[in-house]
Amino acid sequence: MPDNKEKIKYDSNGKPRKRLGDRNDGYRLHNVDSMHVIMPHIYPKRTDNEAMAHVEVTIDRLEEYLAKKSETSQYKYTFFHAVVAALGKVLVLRPKMNRFYEGRRYYQRYKNLISFTAKNKMTDDSHESLMNVNVPYTMESGESILELAHDIICKKVYAMREENAVDHATDTMDTLCKLPWWLLRFIIGTLRWMNFHGHYPKALQKDEPSCSSIYVSNLGSIKLSAEYHHLANWGTNSVFVVISEKKRVPVYNADGTFEMHDILPLGFTLDERIADGFYFGKSLRLFKYLLENPEELDKPVQEEVDFK
Repeated sequence: MPDNKEKIKYDSNGKPRKRLGDRNDGYRLHNVDSMHVIMPHIYPKRTDNEAMAHVEVTIDRLEEYLAKKSETSQYKYTFFHAVVAALGKVLVLRPKMNRFYEGRRYYQRYKNLISFTAKNKMTDDSHESLMNVNVPYTMESGESILELAHDIICKKVYAMREENAVDHATDTMDTLCKLPWWLLRFIIGTLRWMNFHGHYPKALQKDEPSCSSIYVSNLGSIKLSAEYHHLANWGTNSVFVVISEKKRVPVYNADGTFEMHDILPLGFTLDERIADGFYFGKSLRLFKYLLENPEELDKPVQEEVDFK
C-alpha cells in the first residue's frame, strides 16, 4: 500500500474511509514538506510543471519472452501489454508516481489506473474507445502482473471491436454534445469547479483518461514516433507515456565496440510537483529494468525488485 506517514482507514466494505478534505479518487496528504504546500500556489497549472524524460529499452529478451508467451495464448502478447504491466508494478512499488495536485492540494490516488485509447478498426474514420486497467495493490503468490494486464486489455479491446460498443466516457461526451452551446459551456465550467473543490462526480471518472494515474499512447502500433505529449489541466492525470515505434540501433560497449539491438523508445511527461528528480529517476530505472528482465513481470505486482 502507499508508503506515507498517514495510514488509510477502511470501512467494513473495504473502501477507504474519507476524512475531511479527501476526494472520492484520492486522500489528501497532510504531513508533507513546505515545498509541496507552496508549489501549487506558485505554479497552479499542471501544464506549468511538465518535465520530460526519455527512456530507451533494449527489447531483445522481451521480444523472445513475449513470443514464447504467445505460443500458449489465444491472443498475442505485445509490447503494449508488457509496458502496462511494468507501469502497474511501478505504481505499486513507487507510490509517489500515483499522486496528483488538484485545487492546489496534494493527493494520493486510491486506485492504480492506467488508461489508453483503442481504435475499433485501423481506418481513418473508425471510432476510438477510452479504456483503463485497474492494477491491484496485491496479488496471490504465483499470479502474474503481465498475464493480468494482457487478459484485461484483450478482453476490453476485442469486446469493443466485436460488439462495436461505446465506452462510458465517450457515451457521456456524445450526450453533452447534443446540448446548446451556452448550456454545454455552463456544465463544463461547473464540472471544472467541482473537480477543483474535490466534488467531481465519480460516475464521470469511469474510463476517463484524464482521471487516471498514467495515460499511455501506443504510437508504435500505428508506425509513428514521438518524444512528448502534453499533460492537461483538466482532470488529475500526472503522468503521460508515449510508446514510439521500435528501431534497431548500435549499442556501444565500454571498450568502444558495438552491437546492434532492437530498442523501444518511450517518452514520459511528468508533473514535476508530485515527486523530486531522484524519485523520478529511480522509478524510471525500475521501469526499464522490468522490461529488460521480463521474467519479473510474471511475478505478483507487490513483489520487490532488486535492481540498481
